[in-house]
Amino acid sequence: NNNNNNTKNNNNSSGSNLDNYAYKGDGAVHNLDDTEFLLGSSSPVTNSYSKGVKSKSIIQKIKNAIYEPSRMHTVVFIVVLGILGGLLMVAFEYTATQIALYHRKFYSVTNNPVGQFFLYWIYQAVFVTFALFITKNLSPLAAGSGIPEMKSLLSGVEIPNYLSPKTFVAKVLGLVCGIGSGVLIGRDGPAVHFTSALATMLMKLRPFAYLHTTQALRYQVLSVACAIGVSATYGAPIGGVLFSLEVTATYFFKSGFTKCIIGSLSAAIVMKTLSTYIGKSDEYYFSILYTNFDALSYNPIELPFFALVGVIGGILGQVFVRMFESIVLWRRAHPKYLGRSVYTYSLIVSFFSCLLSFPLWKFTRIPAISVLHDLYLNQPLEGNPDSYAQWDPYPGIYFNLVIFIIVKMIVCAFSITCPMPSGMYSPVLACGACVGRIVGEIVLSLFPDGIGNTRIIPGGYAVVGAAAMSTGAMGTISPALVSFELTGEMRHLVPTLLAVLCALFTSSMIGLPIFDTIRKFRALPYIGAPKNPSSYALIASQIMEEKIPKVYNFMTTVELAKVLEENMDKEVFPLIETSDSQIFIGSIHRKALDYILRRQFVSYIVNLRQKGRNDQGQEILKCNKLG
Repeated sequence: NNNNNNTKNNNNSSGSNLDNYAYKGDGAVHNLDDTEFLLGSSSPVTNSYSKGVKSKSIIQKIKNAIYEPSRMHTVVFIVVLGILGGLLMVAFEYTATQIALYHRKFYSVTNNPVGQFFLYWIYQAVFVTFALFITKNLSPLAAGSGIPEMKSLLSGVEIPNYLSPKTFVAKVLGLVCGIGSGVLIGRDGPAVHFTSALATMLMKLRPFAYLHTTQALRYQVLSVACAIGVSATYGAPIGGVLFSLEVTATYFFKSGFTKCIIGSLSAAIVMKTLSTYIGKSDEYYFSILYTNFDALSYNPIELPFFALVGVIGGILGQVFVRMFESIVLWRRAHPKYLGRSVYTYSLIVSFFSCLLSFPLWKFTRIPAISVLHDLYLNQPLEGNPDSYAQWDPYPGIYFNLVIFIIVKMIVCAFSITCPMPSGMYSPVLACGACVGRIVGEIVLSLFPDGIGNTRIIPGGYAVVGAAAMSTGAMGTISPALVSFELTGEMRHLVPTLLAVLCALFTSSMIGLPIFDTIRKFRALPYIGAPKNPSSYALIASQIMEEKIPKVYNFMTTVELAKVLEENMDKEVFPLIETSDSQIFIGSIHRKALDYILRRQFVSYIVNLRQKGRNDQGQEILKCNKLG
């Protein structure tokens, strides 16, 4: 047989190499020189050899399954990220809740109202100081919401260290101290930020490293992380996906939609499962704000009233944004009035926030998110034993709700200007619910017997108002879906969407939403889609400058000085390889070029003096003129 095989191989040596291979029946191609193929599986040599091959192949398969990129790796990564995001949010909520409960016990040790106020403020001031200290010393990038930065990052702009482990720790600890202290801030923006930082840290692990090295996959994962942050905060997987698509992403990959659903659902399952047991007896914690409306919860004749709620919500949302903008501009123009130190300014804001909230009624003292439970009730607020806030019947429900809106809007606008982790969705949601409740109470007074066979439900107007004012402040329609999932109330689908669209149209005519306003203040670069339809018809040559000053390698000092002198209005110059090739290398700032020129001129003058040239005076005058 060997002789025949050798003869066959020699005869076909000039032919195809495929003649040296054969199928053994196991579906694989084997070399004819392979020992196992020639000797057969019954040989002891073959058995020992095949065992080694099999053991190596099993180990190699395990390694390949762990380290080689595949679609399953991405799914596993997203599920793990969703579970960790849900666990992190539940742990955060539980810790912040315990701090808030001890806050109530701390100021309740005395019955003196003045003593209670100062104990209330001292406790808050201590934790605000902790939040400021952690943010300032660990990572100043952790201050604020985080959504404007994520919006810039997902548009293609890199922000160094923004998703680093230090920023992650500072964001979580700072937000725990801020929420637990009783400062009127939200948690949605910081949750988006630290979930994105968690995703970045997971992507650096070896099995998921391919996600970090590929830019398109990295952006998809960060979009998923944004959705997980919202879903883990409110238990709203669909609202989280729409929020990620609408708020943070300029262009959304269609292939990333399924990933967002998987991650958001994983986070929501963990959050709702654990919070059901952890939050049963805690007043300050909520899983879902269930409603108990009638099957016929509204009549189509009420739709104009719901549209009115949307218009008012859009206007008040923009009032809140403009209030925040005015505070920031005034603070920059007059830094000495409220203290130049971040500690001084934040403690002053904390004191006046307590002064506005604590001495009034209980509904201005408890967290804004807890008031939603009362506003969504299908019952009168005054004298209701199921309410948290114990609404005072005097001087009236309308006055109480208006006071709540004014106080919370002012306090929240000042609180989110403090340099610590903070959001604004929860306070704005509560203020919008008050707006809707006021309109609902007015409609109920106009139609006490209902319209047709339908009763007037003020709690339904509160649900619609919460979504409408959130849309007015944020400029998105995702609060509508979050409101549906938060309450489990789908019967108000049409009124809520109508009010949200009215709020969005109204707010867009007044000004920018809150996240774009913050991005403008922080000078964050952002590459967005063109808003003017005529922009899509433009071509590149219509928006480019044909004659622009250029800096290239091996440029003389005099030529460089001449370029700077002739283009005093330019701050950045393109750097090209040579004047002939026009190959773009990068960009360089005027300050850097000025620094280079100064050093070159000083070195040139020193050399002239050392050589003792006769015309050094003229050269110095020439250098001074160019400089």
